[in-house]
Parts: sequence; C-alpha cells; structure tokens
Amino acid sequence: EELLRQMGEPLPLLAAAALIVLLVACGNVACLLLARGIERSKEIAVRVALGASPGRVVRLLIAEGLLLSILSAAGAGAVAVRLIRLAIAASPPWHALDNMISVSGTLVLFAVALVLLAGMVPSLYAGLRTAARESGLGLRESGGAMGNGRGQVRSLHALVVAEMALAVLLLSMAGLLFRSFANLRSNDLGYRPEGVLTFKTTLPASRYPAVAARVRFWETLLAQL
Repeated sequence: EELLRQMGEPLPLLAAAALIVLLVACGNVACLLLARGIERSKEIAVRVALGASPGRVVRLLIAEGLLLSILSAAGAGAVAVRLIRLAIAASPPWHALDNMISVSGTLVLFAVALVLLAGMVPSLYAGLRTAARESGLGLRESGGAMGNGRGQVRSLHALVVAEMALAVLLLSMAGLLFRSFANLRSNDLGYRPEGVLTFKTTLPASRYPAVAARVRFWETLLAQL
C-alpha cells in the first residue's frame, strides 16, 4: 500500500497507455483473423452450397477460434509469469517485491476472457457474413482475384483505421510525457542538488521508547553528520 501510495498519481496514466497498447494488439489479431476469413469466404460459400447449415459452419469456426485462443492464453500466461519474475529480480532488494507482487487471479480471468474474445469474434464474424448470404451470391462476391467479400474488406479497413487512430493517440501521449519530463529536468529548482544525499530511517521503539531519548539521538546524529 505504501508503494502504491507513492506511485498513485502516474498509475492511471500508465494504465491508460497499457489499455491503448492492448487495444492495438487486439486490433492486430482481429485484422489477421478477418483477413484469413476473407480468404476463406469462397470455401465457406462452397460448404453452404453443398448443404452445410450455417450452424455447422459457425461451430467449425468457433472450434478453430477456441483452439487458437487457448494456445494463445497458455503462451501469454507463461510469458507473463516469466516477466514478473524478471521484474522482481531486477528490482532493488529493499523493495522486497517478491513479497508484494503475484499473479492476480482476477486479472488472469480477465486476460483469458479477452483472449477468447479477440480470437473468436473476428473469425466468427467472417463466417457468419458468408454463411448468412445466399450461396450463389457468396460465390459471385468471393470469386475475385483474392476471394474478397466487399463487406468484410470494409470491416477490415475500419479496423485498420481504428488501429491507426489508437497508435497516433499513444504516440501523442508518449510525446507529451517526454516533453513534460524534459521540461522538469530543465527547471530551476532554486538549489543545487549535486552532492546532496537524502535518506530516511526509523528508531526501534524498544531502544528509544521515550520522545526525549529520540530527540537526543537525532540532535547527536545531526551534529556528528
């Protein structure tokens, strides 16, 4: 709690930046899966034309997306645990982060849900658009050079635009933070911090139970310093 109190003000800003990075990553996954779905539009249209019901097509895509999401969640969990251990090992020993930082079960559930959402929704969306149309229309629309459905291409373009907007927002935030930090570094503090050492310490109450004894200790220490 003390560590979070000292870092309290920057934490919402860092959380917002992390959320934007997360949204950009989800957008990348959605673009890749949607592009894969566009390439499979003709295949799905053929399945529908041969008698596959939309429900069977949807179940196929759900199974594929679920498998991809499970593998991604497992890999991401392993990487997260390793990064936390590296962060604890690289931190100063007096922070004792190994006693304060652990993997949160709530965040694990949130991450797994997000991975399932990011992995399944785009592929499912691509399949539903194709399976819901008439099979002949699907074959005609997906019969171009790259097998692209116009509606799915528009969705892909919208995702790319959203990703670019988030990336510009993130870069703008980083630029403003860097400029603010540079301005703070160049400000005149009114004193010279070079060669100045500051520290905090406490006295054990068992050895210095009285206020007068603690005052005498500090006065002696200041005089000797």
